[in-house]
Amino acid sequence: MSKKAVESIYDALFSLTDIRVILRSSAPNHILNLEEKEAVRNAILRVEEDIRTMRKELIE
Repeated sequence: MSKKAVESIYDALFSLTDIRVILRSSAPNHILNLEEKEAVRNAILRVEEDIRTMRKELIE
């Protein structure tokens, strides 16, 4: 496994943790304000990029 793939795995996990923190702070209704929505959107974009990197490094 390449170093880049390993880094992408950890980066994706950190981004998912960021989302989890936002969801925990907005419990129980999970109604997000604009700032939180933007943070979740950016975290999802980072995860998607990390997945593309993992796919490239590990599968293709």
